[in-house]
Amino acid sequence: MKAILVSAGHGAGDPGAVSPNGKLKEADLALVMRDTVASMLRARGCRVVEDGEDGQNLPLTYALTIARQTPGPKVEFHFNAGPPTATGVEALSLPQHKPFAQALAKTVSAATGLVARGANGWKDQSSGQHHRLAFCQAGGVILELAFISNDGDMNRFLANEERVAIGIADVLERFARA
Repeated sequence: MKAILVSAGHGAGDPGAVSPNGKLKEADLALVMRDTVASMLRARGCRVVEDGEDGQNLPLTYALTIARQTPGPKVEFHFNAGPPTATGVEALSLPQHKPFAQALAKTVSAATGLVARGANGWKDQSSGQHHRLAFCQAGGVILELAFISNDGDMNRFLANEERVAIGIADVLERFARA
């Protein structure tokens, strides 16, 4: 079984996107998801690499260094931001990682009831406002779990957070064993 890299987006002083009421920060939510998924995978006997100890999110440069050294599946958690009506889940990656990205997005969609955006949840890492995402260039998938700017999205995500984590752990373990 290959090692699995689980990374929390932002952090190291960068809060990422913030909910309209200011109570939810992308970096905090991503860190909780990373720690939860990593713990689940370790309980299953998987070898897991993280971009920091539990409760700690190191700078992106560290995640990139370990992403380049980790041959197995790699995911970094994020939350999208946009207009209050923007909704859904998506996974950004290079085309060769499309099936893995789609599997991640579909499991989040199934757990939350949120629409899988793009091509069944996948978007090329160069789409939209993005040009070249360093984590994707290092072979990883950036998983946008919901829109932090949409209260409905966040309510669905938070109500199903454990189901989301279990689904993600299932996908990561399956791809690590492939």
